[in-house]
Amino acid sequence: SGVTERGLYVELIDNKCEGMIRMVDLKSDFFEYNAQQHSIYGIHTHKKYQLGDPIRIKVKKVNIQKRFLDFIPTE
Repeated sequence: SGVTERGLYVELIDNKCEGMIRMVDLKSDFFEYNAQQHSIYGIHTHKKYQLGDPIRIKVKKVNIQKRFLDFIPTE
């Protein structure tokens, strides 16, 4: 649902909850943010995550009081 220099915002289809995959949790590569393309791009793997792309995730952390979800990719 969004891409920033901090990471990817992910919206779950089933319940419309939104959370974030932080850049530091993308361990497979070093990713660079591209504001014009609303994407991040892996320097070594050439993996690109772009606004609107589907992605498989796992829940990393939940804080109900602060109302946030942290995800990690399963790919």
